[in-house]
Amino acid sequence: MKLRRNLIGLAALLGCQHPATQLVLRVDSDMRAGDELRAVQVTMRRAGAAGSVFDRTYDLGAGAYELPGTLGVVPGDPDDPRQLEVDVRAVLRDAEGFNTRAIVSFQRGETLLLDLFLASRCRDPANRAGCAPDETCGPAGCEPVARPTLPGFSPSTPRADGGDADAVAPFDAGELDASADVPDVPAAPDVPDAPDAPDAPDAPDASDSGCGPGAGCCEAGVPCGVGSVCTTMAGGAPRCAPCGAIGQPCCAGGACAATGSPCARASCDATGRCGSSAVSDGTSCGAVGYGAWDACAFSSTCDRTGTQRRSVSTPRCRAGACAGVSSTETQACSRSTDGVSCGATSYGAWGACGGFASTCDTGGTQTRAVTSYRCSGGACGGSSSTGSQACSRTTTSMTCSWNLNGRSCPGVCQAGSCSPTCGRPLCPC
Repeated sequence: MKLRRNLIGLAALLGCQHPATQLVLRVDSDMRAGDELRAVQVTMRRAGAAGSVFDRTYDLGAGAYELPGTLGVVPGDPDDPRQLEVDVRAVLRDAEGFNTRAIVSFQRGETLLLDLFLASRCRDPANRAGCAPDETCGPAGCEPVARPTLPGFSPSTPRADGGDADAVAPFDAGELDASADVPDVPAAPDVPDAPDAPDAPDAPDASDSGCGPGAGCCEAGVPCGVGSVCTTMAGGAPRCAPCGAIGQPCCAGGACAATGSPCARASCDATGRCGSSAVSDGTSCGAVGYGAWDACAFSSTCDRTGTQRRSVSTPRCRAGACAGVSSTETQACSRSTDGVSCGATSYGAWGACGGFASTCDTGGTQTRAVTSYRCSGGACGGSSSTGSQACSRTTTSMTCSWNLNGRSCPGVCQAGSCSPTCGRPLCPC
């Protein structure tokens, strides 16, 4: 692209009696050209077109191109209502590149200026992520992609960053045919009443009809831009077309972009286009997912060591698709059970009522054996004890004896005590 001569042709058209329908794209940046900013890729396409009509990468590191740089665009049909989508990509030295873009319209009989600025702040993905789909990253923030109105072009038009304007600075200082830098647009005709004005160089057509002479897609030593490849479309001339995606032409060296599915690989088929092939069944295709651990399960009341389970989903490839394979994972768990009841208490039969204080005593005690079951050391064991309870008897009218001065005297039980009875000398009755 030799823009210096292209701009001479543009100036000639501007001097004609009939204004030309044109667009001047001016690209600038606050990054160091050739250092931080290694190259600039310019892509243009008509709205709704399947492919680009212009795709060129300019290497700023070789010294052949400099910023700010300009490109002139002339429509093949000034009455074509379709808008022009312009995309400028920054190719960086040590980071992922980024794009800034605009959607514009030609205005019949007007030469308009489109400024696109590659701002260093847009290297930060966070600054780009904050922009809506209809916005693009700019030097002061997010900017609208649609440019419904554009200023008229003149060499003195101020730059977008507020700096002084150059007289349409070219990307490179060579003097070859300018048409190599202009999208596929036919040249504007000479105007008869301006004989002294030089003819504008032929310009390619900005429609989507194909490359055409000088568009650069297949010229010797002039490669297509990043992400595109020179290919011959059916019934057309060789042209630069997007490459690498499924169904698109294979990129240089037969490279194809990833399919987006971990279970399919992109590959270049026999027709020279990118296709996909299934990854072997059973290949891991994602992160393993785990459910929550369930409650610890034990084999017995006194068991101190148990097991708990959780579900596991392992993504695996199957017939080119990624699906989760379900399984169960276990782990040991524990608890303390000492002293926990592990069985029903057992009781023996009550013994006879006994333990009376005297012959006429009516209240006594009876006992029975008791066995309790408690956990100890992880096992259930029984421990014995004795249970007791109060008991009673009837003693009324039972004979009894009582003592008087060392003498045993007869009596009868009444109300739990021995009452004297007559029948023995010296014993009162």
